[in-house]
Amino acid sequence: RLRRGRAKPLHAGHPWVFADALAPHSGPAPQPGDEVLVVDAQGQALGRGHYSPTSAIAVRLLTRGDQSVTEELLASRLDQALKSWAGRPIRQRDGGATASGARYWLGWPHHGNRLVHSEGDGLGGLIVDVYGPFLCLQFGTVGMFRRREGILDLLEQRLRPRGILDRSDAHMRQREGLPAPQVGPLRGEQPEGPVEVFEDGIPLQVDLRPGHSQKTGLYLDQRENRAAFASYAWGRDVLDVFC
Repeated sequence: RLRRGRAKPLHAGHPWVFADALAPHSGPAPQPGDEVLVVDAQGQALGRGHYSPTSAIAVRLLTRGDQSVTEELLASRLDQALKSWAGRPIRQRDGGATASGARYWLGWPHHGNRLVHSEGDGLGGLIVDVYGPFLCLQFGTVGMFRRREGILDLLEQRLRPRGILDRSDAHMRQREGLPAPQVGPLRGEQPEGPVEVFEDGIPLQVDLRPGHSQKTGLYLDQRENRAAFASYAWGRDVLDVFC
């Protein structure tokens, strides 16, 4: 239950419930990663999400009203993210892996892009990036971490990657009370060396092995900004002081 006057951002559509907005709780405390129902001071249901007691963001809403967070719901969100994957048409082949009877595949050997962008795809706490035949994941909440095996199963069924790697942010995991990211692949194999991907025709070498590179490998969510900057930098010598 939220404190009085703290529900306005959620009524407006914001998916985060901050810890200081929670009213004192008299009943049994939920466990880290439990699905909880969030209500306003009058008891109106605002949504359901995963509880993170050690984080400043106590709940990231995954549904609105009193809709439960089921495995089927997570699968449908992932399928929607696949369909809108970077605005590119996703090739399909028959295989029965999804409810619609279609299986997605990594059809671009040198493709690098963000597939699941946390709240942007209705999957708060989960990031999935594609680097050619490999997937890199970040589990940012204890709730998504507890559902990891089902998420990995869905990604394997839909995309058949060569390997799925855990590139979670260690400091964020620590705030959530989670263990350090796994060294080595979560599923499949690990790249033997850097993976080459292309962005706007430029070949980039991405080392996805433990202890190398930033974030999941590249700052893939900044590709549009890099393309925009290129239009200003063309033909000029440019000093980048923010790398």
